[in-house]
Amino acid sequence: MKKITSIITLFMLIITISGCTLVNPDVLRESVVDHVDFFIGYNELVHSIHDPSIPNIPIKDVMLPSDFEYYDSKSPENVELEYSDFYDSFSSLLYLKEVISNITDFSYGEYFDDVVQKDKIRVDFEDDELSIDYYEYILEVDVSVRQTYILKQTSSNEGVITKYTTVYGHDKERIIKHSLEIMTLGETVEKYELLPDVNTVVYIYNSHKNQEYFKYRGTLLSNGEFERQTVELYLDEHNAFVSFDFKEDDFEDYRVKFFEEGHRVLKVDVNVFKNSEQMNELTWNLLSVDGWDFVQYVNEDFLISKTNATILEDYNIEIQNRGYGKVIAYKEFTGELLDSELTLSDYGLDSRITLVDVENAITTYKKTLMKPN
Repeated sequence: MKKITSIITLFMLIITISGCTLVNPDVLRESVVDHVDFFIGYNELVHSIHDPSIPNIPIKDVMLPSDFEYYDSKSPENVELEYSDFYDSFSSLLYLKEVISNITDFSYGEYFDDVVQKDKIRVDFEDDELSIDYYEYILEVDVSVRQTYILKQTSSNEGVITKYTTVYGHDKERIIKHSLEIMTLGETVEKYELLPDVNTVVYIYNSHKNQEYFKYRGTLLSNGEFERQTVELYLDEHNAFVSFDFKEDDFEDYRVKFFEEGHRVLKVDVNVFKNSEQMNELTWNLLSVDGWDFVQYVNEDFLISKTNATILEDYNIEIQNRGYGKVIAYKEFTGELLDSELTLSDYGLDSRITLVDVENAITTYKKTLMKPN
C-alpha cells in the first residue's frame, strides 16, 4: 500500500510539472506558489540577516549617540552592494504570488484577467523553469508595465531569477523603459536597462559575496555621440564607492562614498568644472564620527553640541530614527575641497577620513578603469 501511494504521488508530481490539465487546479496552483516561495524565502532570509526588524528610535529633545542603541549591531559587510536590487525585484514577486494564490481553476499557459484593474497574468512551466508573465496598467501615470519572471531552481538547491520589464506609454506603442535583471541567489546581480525616450543605457553588476560593484550610464545625443557617461565602482580596499562623469573622455564631476562597519559615513559630491563656480556637497552620518556630545531640538532645528557649545552650524542636521538610525549633517559649499572639511578638525571632531583617503580612492578608481580587459 505504501508503495502504491508513493507511485501515485510521483505520478501526480510528473503531471504537475508537465502542465497536464488532469491535475487538480488547486494542487497545480499550490505547486507554483511553493516554487515561488523558495525564492521569496531566500529573500526573507537575506532581509532578516542584513535588515532585521528594529523598532524606531524615540526622538527626544536631547539625544546622545548612545541613544541609537542598535547602531553598532549592523553587519560590518557593505550590504548596499546587492540587496537593494533584490528587495526591489522581490517586492513585485511577493505581489504576484498573492495574485496566483487567488486564481480559481488555475492552469498553465492561460492568461487570467482582472477586469477592474486591467491586469493579466500567465504562468508556464517548461524545462524546469517557472515563468510568470504579468501585465499591469497604472492609472495614476497612465502607463502599462509588463514583467516576466523566469525562476530556475538548480540541482544544488540554488536559484537563478531572470526578470524582464517593459514600461509602455499610454498609447502602448511608445516604450519608456526596457530592463533585464539576472539574479543568482547569493552570488551576483546583473541589470541592463534601456531608456529610449532619453537615449540612455544603464548596466549594473554587483556581487555582495565578492564585494564587487560596477555601474555604467550613458546618454546619447541625436548625432550618435555621448552627451555624458558615468561609471561607478566599489573599491573594497578603500571601503568606498567612487563614480565619475565623463564628457569627451574628460573626467568631470565625481562622487566618493566611504563606509565603515556597514554604515555609510560620508558622501562627497564634487563638481570640477573649471569654467564656472559649481556647488559641492558633503553628507555625513555623524554616528560614525567621534567627538560630539549630543544633538538637541531647538526652535524646529536640530543642533550638534560639544562641551555645551553648538558646532557644525554651517550644516543642516536631520535625525533618521528608522532602523539603525542616523544623525545626518549636510552642507553645500563652493571652492576647493580641503582636508579640514573631511577630517572635521575645525569642529573638534574626528571623522578618520582625510583628503588623502579621497585622493587615493580616486587614483585606484582611475587605475582600475584603465586596466585592459
